[in-house]
Amino acid sequence: MMCWISSSVKKSRACRTIFGSTSPSNGSCETQPQTTPAGSTSVAVIYDGPDLPVAHGYLAAHYISNLMGHFGLQVEAIRLKDYRAGQLSRYRAGFYVGTVQNTVLPPAFLKDVKSSARPFAWLGLHIDQLLEEDPEATDLVHTLQGGWTTDMDRGPVSLTFDLALGAGRSREHGADFGPWGVSAYAGSYLTWTIGDRSELTASYEYSYDKSSPPLEPSPSATWRMNAVTVSFRWTTK
Repeated sequence: MMCWISSSVKKSRACRTIFGSTSPSNGSCETQPQTTPAGSTSVAVIYDGPDLPVAHGYLAAHYISNLMGHFGLQVEAIRLKDYRAGQLSRYRAGFYVGTVQNTVLPPAFLKDVKSSARPFAWLGLHIDQLLEEDPEATDLVHTLQGGWTTDMDRGPVSLTFDLALGAGRSREHGADFGPWGVSAYAGSYLTWTIGDRSELTASYEYSYDKSSPPLEPSPSATWRMNAVTVSFRWTTK
């Protein structure tokens, strides 16, 4: 059996999920709820490049429009240079199609995509510009945690328990720290050796964190995680 105590200071970044891509964030991975216009069936497709029938972005936007039509959705194709701040909030969902190598995405567009809680698909180029770290969104996190761990062996079975309890606080870049919040962790790990050539392992982990940045708090201001893993290994001659 062993008891321990630890503290840490770390940087984290807010979490926004785009279809197929996730950018790190404040640990809660929650965005503010937004209200979709009542009965809206409109979808925005923003594309770069010229507004010409032979341009790749223009063609892709119309391909998406044809596809969405099969689901009763209406598409508005928007050339990137014509996009206006806040425009994305008018639509039920959105697409971006990047086809031109040297396109520089407008900050207002990137901000709207990152802050939107509605479905958004990113196709083609420039995802790196979306995932670039924004210094104003960087969090500084303080944690203080103590815990207990023990191991038990009973023949071919070994079992480990971990428990931890502590507190943490965080802040947005340039802002004051938020209040301290409770954090907790519990985990158990089982290993069962079967004969000379096989082994069964299983684990369960639970994490709870009440600390959150003082800016843009989520409705619950709480982050929880449950994880269960099971594996079986064997060797052959």
